[in-house]
Amino acid sequence: QAFWKILDKYGIEKKSRTGYSIGIGYPPDWGEHTLNIYKGDMTLLEPNICFHMIAVMQFGDWGVEASEAIRVTDTGAELFCNFPKELHVKS
Repeated sequence: QAFWKILDKYGIEKKSRTGYSIGIGYPPDWGEHTLNIYKGDMTLLEPNICFHMIAVMQFGDWGVEASEAIRVTDTGAELFCNFPKELHVKS
């Protein structure tokens, strides 16, 4: 719910999901129906659940996206990619 609290704080509306499951539960297709993270979703993210977090915001003809593959651990989260977190602007 943390993602949605920030959007609400700034009056931003996002109707699409912001995450979905990946890993052994992924098949049979993109619509695996095991985990979809939407506003108001109360799915408990337990240790070893893996999901793809997609934060996409669209504003007319432009937008911004950031995503991360994540594994829930006993103490928090593990990121699958150790890529530098930098802002890249395309004009």
